[in-house]
Parts: sequence; structure tokens; C-alpha cells
Amino acid sequence: MPKGDLRTFDEGDFDGSLEVQSFRGIPFDKAKRSVNYAFELGKKPAKLYVIASAERDLKSMPKLRIWFNDFSLSREFKPNIELIEDRRMLSTIIYDISPFGKEGRNELSFVKSSMDPLSLLSLVVVAFYPDQDIKTKYSLDAGMMILRENENLELESIGRGILVMGGRKGSARILTERNNYFSSYYNYESDEVEIHDDGKVNVISESEYIAIMFYGTFSTKSPEIRLNPQLSTKDGNLLVYVKNESEVPLDKVIMNLTVNGITKFFKVYSPVSPNQELSEKVMQLTNGVTNVNLRVVGIKSGIRVVIDRPLG
Repeated sequence: MPKGDLRTFDEGDFDGSLEVQSFRGIPFDKAKRSVNYAFELGKKPAKLYVIASAERDLKSMPKLRIWFNDFSLSREFKPNIELIEDRRMLSTIIYDISPFGKEGRNELSFVKSSMDPLSLLSLVVVAFYPDQDIKTKYSLDAGMMILRENENLELESIGRGILVMGGRKGSARILTERNNYFSSYYNYESDEVEIHDDGKVNVISESEYIAIMFYGTFSTKSPEIRLNPQLSTKDGNLLVYVKNESEVPLDKVIMNLTVNGITKFFKVYSPVSPNQELSEKVMQLTNGVTNVNLRVVGIKSGIRVVIDRPLG
């Protein structure tokens, strides 16, 4: 049977949306003593979690300092959950860093100051974006759960799920009533599987063992994001037009015009009200211009809608 523990560290209902970002791990050695992870947050989060998982030697606790936006989160490595597997210690630590998250670029750094062996297996960041127009029910689990070959772990999805597993090398099948998913990873990396079904989720190991470190499931009710992009020509000029036909305001609308795959116009509008119209004269058309495409992205609290509109 599976060995270890996945613990629910947060669950409930939230006025807003959740965004999960995961990053692959890296083994530290004599030459590689630190690693930086940069990630973007769409707005200042109401809550922000970091879940880091690692593998270390049983005999020693490495000295690992963790920084977030130049603030020291910890001078020591103090895991919440640990599991012994094949004379190694697998560890997961959960940080609530809600006061320190900011809109835009954020950076998390791990600096090892001792010679003790340590491999970072995965990093997961969960951001809660407040928004009165969106309702989310959620459950977040983290820890360290080991499945040997052909062992099965049953999870429950309430609409959408994010599963993160990793380690030295592994693969697994993830089965729901409607879909089959597959996960694999190598060399101390990790893999993220996004599940788009509700109901039972069965994780079946297809290798010597797999390590599951994070599982989050969400059910989100939000107004539809509706955009009406148009691309036209007038008097030899190329015109772009987008109307926000959503019933709610959007945090951002991004226009990106490409010609033969090369960006010729890029602009971010923020915020954008319901029924607001955006229009631009972007360039003079010349002979030989082909493959013109307008990509429009509408964003509301981490929820995105992408529309491509070619000329023609």
C-alpha cells in the first residue's frame, strides 16, 4: 500500500480564483550551491503558499537558507513532513508567505551553505487572487506519498485538479471516469498533471516508485470572459479593434499583432470596463505582407481567455 502522507493544509470557499505554478527541482553539488525561481503574480494575492520538496541524506540536516524577494524566510531547513525511503530522507515544507507577495515579478531563492547532500525535487506556488465576481471551492494537500510499482492512490477532484510528482525517475498513469493522463520525470525533476474532470482520480505507479508531493483540487464559478477582436484595413493602414463584451471588468486585455510570426504591435490595457472598446492604427501595410494575426488575451484574477484573429 502507499507509504507516507498527504495532508490538507488549506480548504474552504474563497471569493476569487486560485493559480498554481510548479517548477522543476535541481540537485545541489559542490559547484551548484544556489538556485533562483522567478514567477509572475497577476495581482497582489490575498494568500500565497510555497511548497518545497527535497531529498537529503539520513545522517545530516543540510544548512539551507530560503529567500523571498530579498526577505529571509528561513535560516534553517525545517520540513513539515518527512519520510524515510531507501536510506534517504524525503522532505516537504510548506510556507505561508501571504504578506510578502506582490503583483508582477517575484523571486524565490534557495542557498545551501553546507556540504551535506541535498536535491530539490519540486517547488509549487499557490496564489489566491481576490475577486467578488468569482467563487472558488478548493482543497490543497501537500506532503510526501510513495507509490511502488502498480500501487494505486485514489484522490477526489471537485472539478479541476493539479497533481505534482517527482524524484529521481518515475512514471504514472492518472485515470478518471472520462480521461487517461500520463506523467513522467527524470533526474530529480518533477512533473505537473492538470486534471479536467470531477469525481474519482486514480494514480497508478508504473515505475519502481513515484513520489507525490502536492495535490490541489478546485471548483470555480466565474462570469464568462467575452471579447470581440477585429482586424481590418483602411486607406492602406492596418486597424485592430477589441470590445470587452463581458458583464464584468477585466484586469487586463493584451493585444499582440504578428506578421509572419514576428511581433509588430504589443500593448497591455488595464483595467478594461464592460463594453469598453479598444482600437489602434498599428501599421502601414506594404506589398508582400502575409500571415497577419491578432492575438487577444483577456485576464481576470488569473483566469485567461485567448483569441486569435487572422487578417482575411
